[in-house]
Amino acid sequence: MALYFCADGGGTKLLMLAFDEKLRLLGGVRGTGVSTLTADAGQVQENIRATVRSLIDMLPPQLRGSGPLRVEKLYQTSCGAMGPAAVSEKVLDIGETVSIGEGPCGVLAGLAADTGVLTLSGTGSDCFYVQKGQRIDAVGGFGPILGDEGSGYDMGQRTLQAAIRADDGRGPASLLRDYVFEDYGLKQRMWELVDIVHGSDNYRRPVARATYTLARAAKDGDAVAQDILRQAGRVLASDTAALLHRAGQGPECTLPVTVSGGSWKIHPLLWQTYARCLREAYPQLQISAPHFEPVMAGVIRCILDTEGTVSPERLAQLKENFAPYVLDQYFTEAD
Repeated sequence: MALYFCADGGGTKLLMLAFDEKLRLLGGVRGTGVSTLTADAGQVQENIRATVRSLIDMLPPQLRGSGPLRVEKLYQTSCGAMGPAAVSEKVLDIGETVSIGEGPCGVLAGLAADTGVLTLSGTGSDCFYVQKGQRIDAVGGFGPILGDEGSGYDMGQRTLQAAIRADDGRGPASLLRDYVFEDYGLKQRMWELVDIVHGSDNYRRPVARATYTLARAAKDGDAVAQDILRQAGRVLASDTAALLHRAGQGPECTLPVTVSGGSWKIHPLLWQTYARCLREAYPQLQISAPHFEPVMAGVIRCILDTEGTVSPERLAQLKENFAPYVLDQYFTEAD
């Protein structure tokens, strides 16, 4: 049996899965973040090793031996220089490592193709134009201080700011005020947030964590929370339109477009606003919800390399075999 691994890493998690030559899912695990922006290099390496060990432990016993595990190909994305191939040489015997860039990864997993436009909103945000698996152009991605508008961090920051303004009377009343008290364990004063955020060894974590509070308030109908989501959707659509314009694409453009990143799971309003605003600027675009989590990019790349395309029948098979990584359920159009 030929064994293949896929890995997709970021600031908050490392997803890994294993599959065989018959495109059967053999196991999948979620580890902690692997970005050196959110953890030191030593911790990142240990996070990767722990995730690899967990995946190996999930495999059928007949595949596990006393020596390094043979993996024909490792497809890895957004893991930097310290991906599974670099820190797991004692437990993995990897035939070939295929590195897939962040933009191509999202296009492969989202569209089950190697050409299209991707709008990413996770801890950060950026947009990519990809042709035949290669990044052609991109906008955004400048980090939380210089950019990342419409990202999880950006929405988290706006959530905390709105809660603060609601608390001291500078802004409209909002459920965010009470929910921040609950979710962050504040005892008496909103000022306690200062110690939580600025006292953290990485301020991005407690800020980005506010997206859970945002999701809760938006689900409960809070107007302020819903406005934060709509504003982010408009910004992400504007960034995508700017990328298309820079690429020389006019309103008649019919390129396929999809999205990637954990922020899209916060609430349907983000996706609905983004899709509506982008269609207003580019009505002919083929805007579609992503098929799979980015970690599936390696599976799609494997099929494209051997079959040339992902047929509707093959796509249906993948959605059945890799059901834990299907994303369709998170995206609904507005009524």
